[in-house]
Amino acid sequence: MTSESSLNEITLRLSQLAASISLRAEQSGTAEKELSARRDELRLACERVEGLQNTLTGYEMRYRSRAGKLDSAKEEAEKRSLDAGEKGPPGPAS
Repeated sequence: MTSESSLNEITLRLSQLAASISLRAEQSGTAEKELSARRDELRLACERVEGLQNTLTGYEMRYRSRAGKLDSAKEEAEKRSLDAGEKGPPGPAS
């Protein structure tokens, strides 16, 4: 092998390495952009989940409030029914 062929071989290998490095840098840039996009999507999804959880909590609070009012109304109706029963039937009108 002559020094000229060795130099040509080294030059060829160097250009192949440079092309490979360039390709890897491009792929790395693309991967970074994809990672950034996925992180943004994850952040938005987490915000959406938090919003839905807050909505659910609000509905649960409304349900508990209304259920409490319903129970109070039932108790009041039962109490009035018992009070009416103690008074007995109305007498004849004079």
